[in-house]
Amino acid sequence: MDHIRAKEKSMQAEKKRLDDKARQRMDDAAAERRRWAEEDAVREAEKMAHAERERRELDNERRKREAERKAWEEKHGSSFGGRDYRSDNIPSARSMATEMRNSKVTREEEDRRWERFNKDTPSVVRMKDIPFPCEEALKGTGLSATNKKKMFKEWARRWHPDKFMQGFGNKLDVREKEAIGERVKATFQSIQASFQK
Repeated sequence: MDHIRAKEKSMQAEKKRLDDKARQRMDDAAAERRRWAEEDAVREAEKMAHAERERRELDNERRKREAERKAWEEKHGSSFGGRDYRSDNIPSARSMATEMRNSKVTREEEDRRWERFNKDTPSVVRMKDIPFPCEEALKGTGLSATNKKKMFKEWARRWHPDKFMQGFGNKLDVREKEAIGERVKATFQSIQASFQK
């Protein structure tokens, strides 16, 4: 009889141990889910803050450019000698100067966007996080041959597929890694085509 009671007590103790272990596993899993949710929330907040900073900077840059344009028009007028050369197919000195200034601003914006990305790289990099250069910035308008060569070297090093993967490959979202690699390769080829004409 004592043997049976001892066995029952042992079985109850084992059941309690297994129940406690299962409960601990559930608590650990719940804690892990909470941790993941908190990390996701932090990453999302960082992305939103980064996007907001970028939006404000671009808005400020646009306002500055608009103020410069208006100041230029107030000083020089919108036409020369009563004739609006913008209606001709021949580019005026004003339109050429505007294009040069806009290209310069665009290149400076691209460099700032890259610096922010390089300094504050997200822990998981997705396609939308990468500051790929726009077409306008690749024109090289208004650059001397020396500056154009310097800019080509800098951007080619920045967007070379191997260099990019060495710097950011381990942070790329695995679901987008192949597409990002193709986009970086295409960007590098565009830089070569634009600056080696």
